[in-house]
Amino acid sequence: MKTAVFGRMSHHTDCAQVQNLVSELKGRGVDIICYAPFAGEMAQTGFPLPECAQFNNAIDFPHDTDVLLALGGDGTLLTSLTIVRDSGIPVAGINFGRLGFLTSANADDGRLWMDDLLEGRCRMVELMLLSLECEGTDLPFYPFAINEISLQKQSYGMLRIEVAIDGRPLPDYWADGIIVATPAGSTAYSLSVGGPIVKPGCDVIIINPIAPHNLNVRPLIVPASSTVTLKLLDGNGALVSADNRSSFIRNGSTLRIARCEKGVRTVLLSDNHFVNALRDKLLWGNDIRNKTDNR
Repeated sequence: MKTAVFGRMSHHTDCAQVQNLVSELKGRGVDIICYAPFAGEMAQTGFPLPECAQFNNAIDFPHDTDVLLALGGDGTLLTSLTIVRDSGIPVAGINFGRLGFLTSANADDGRLWMDDLLEGRCRMVELMLLSLECEGTDLPFYPFAINEISLQKQSYGMLRIEVAIDGRPLPDYWADGIIVATPAGSTAYSLSVGGPIVKPGCDVIIINPIAPHNLNVRPLIVPASSTVTLKLLDGNGALVSADNRSSFIRNGSTLRIARCEKGVRTVLLSDNHFVNALRDKLLWGNDIRNKTDNR
């Protein structure tokens, strides 16, 4: 099995644990190829990864790779999209972070998920991807998102955003911004501003305003086949983001957001059922008043 190792250094990274996991994979006969910047950071901490081939970006990433291991939290898995892109190579998120809603296994359970991966006891799940086009502007980042595409203010004052679904206009949104999210992204930024939780696999897109001026503006769920158009009318420009990548755009810019034909393939290495994730990661139903978790 040819396995790529991708990571980002943070204060959550247990360098010794990363080194041990990668060393054990190589010791089991796995053909390892490492993300060069991450390998360099690991070496600087005094925990060098085993000697192996390396890659720097999507251009030199080998397309005969069987799986990419994203070692970190959800942000690391989101960034890995810029590496695998539309190759169809599956991504397995190994959680070294905090919440890890998208990741499929915990680093502490190293031997368990490693056995499952090498012995084929795992399943593939395809997550919806959103594509982003900005009329008249070449965005300086990979314009696809697993979680959400957002438009948000950078300074004082509200934004006025013209919103249309399949060319049919909605009332203008006066708000600090707007989020267009996938079902996977419903438990991310969209949830933090009052959006609904949507079970992965539902064929929908969420449109959610950020701090709307009018209280009668609420989140809206539309079919995944819809094209959502956002035009920035008023404000001091805005920040457009695709997951954790962003750029500034000026007033008058028009964004077109649609579902991609192909999603990103992810590997489930544990019994990470959606309801279990809600209970364990979002403390769903926990009530400290009577010390019960309402199971």
